[in-house]
Amino acid sequence: MAIAIKGLIWELSHRGNQGSEAVVALQSWYGDYLLVDNDGTVRCGYSSDCQQSLFLLNLHDYGDWILKSMCTNKYLESDGQKVFCCATHLTCNHRWVPHLAIHAHVALYNLTNNCYARVDPTTEKVCVDLPEPYLEESGFLLRFCNGMYHLETSDHRFVSKEDTLEETPSWLTAFTLHLKPGCVACFSDGKGCLFYPQGQQRILTHGACPNNTEEWFFIKRLPAWVYLKACNKRFVSIRRSQSIMANGNCEEADSAFKVWWHSGKIYLCASNGAYLTVQPVGLIVTCSMVPGPDEEFVLRLSNRAYLLLRSRYGYIGTSVCQGDLQCNQPDPLTIEMTQCRQGTYHFGVQGGRFWQVQPNGKITVEGQCPLNFYIEIRGDNFLAVMAPNGYYLRADQCGTLVADSEEITRDCLWEF
Repeated sequence: MAIAIKGLIWELSHRGNQGSEAVVALQSWYGDYLLVDNDGTVRCGYSSDCQQSLFLLNLHDYGDWILKSMCTNKYLESDGQKVFCCATHLTCNHRWVPHLAIHAHVALYNLTNNCYARVDPTTEKVCVDLPEPYLEESGFLLRFCNGMYHLETSDHRFVSKEDTLEETPSWLTAFTLHLKPGCVACFSDGKGCLFYPQGQQRILTHGACPNNTEEWFFIKRLPAWVYLKACNKRFVSIRRSQSIMANGNCEEADSAFKVWWHSGKIYLCASNGAYLTVQPVGLIVTCSMVPGPDEEFVLRLSNRAYLLLRSRYGYIGTSVCQGDLQCNQPDPLTIEMTQCRQGTYHFGVQGGRFWQVQPNGKITVEGQCPLNFYIEIRGDNFLAVMAPNGYYLRADQCGTLVADSEEITRDCLWEF
């Protein structure tokens, strides 16, 4: 589980339990650990004494964390500038507010109901009744502000303590996140009430006495679910009595397909070297050794109403200092995504403006007319974006977002 402390990203690993407290270690993205020396000095590094890197994690009632060194039995604290571990008695300086560093677009999986949360468009409530997060309504955006979280829905509204969906964030939509190792969390209204699914419809609302684990959710990265549209303008579906068989396993070569991207469309090549072909009656078979129009599929994201793109330098967002889009921002820009024909997408922002590509390849959001972009999924929740000028979007270390790469490099991969 990745968290942010003092502006740095740390991977929190659960090493066991001691009574009611979890034993954890904090490892930086550079590979070294947070260590405590006998004199209270806190540093990053490696040590043969594993006790130096272990902490007892106590969850405070208000969602704060208290970390106690197992080496010195003293508490981790900060004076606003430095971090040290010298005190044996608790003060307000020993409370830490965890900030999840995972991608902000998440799915909420309830441990008791074994279902995902979604927005019900008929009742305009959040229900916990979806077996898989394949709908747009199952995606939520975690907005972190001043130690509190705002839960934004797929239609850009905010879950409220009054069991309504508000248009703008406010104190009514600010929640305390009680976070345990493993990205297990619950939401509190700050007055002793927790949010959990209630009633036959499993509506997410707050109450004072949930049963044991009803209020706990796994906060998961929202997986990519897709539609496949064939050349006959119909979507691929499973009919076990026809040609597509779902009886393989991941260890069989026949279950593996190579994906070839071609201007926003894909070809699927089977292990025998033949491509999936759509016959006039709708059957899909592997009979063509050369891909053509009958072998083309259009891939569409089924559970994304918008995109939040993060490079290894930060999110794509706007900077107050520059008019161009930047790729090193701490807060994500919501990219409105319109799916078009032939596998293209229009990228825009709220307010009706569209992405525009400058002659030098830089991207702005001042366009009046939509442009055609292509997306190519290139791994688990990673994609590449080809701009209308024929180049891939690239993140520059200085924060510039530019479409100038002929090949997909590390800086052209975006977590979504």
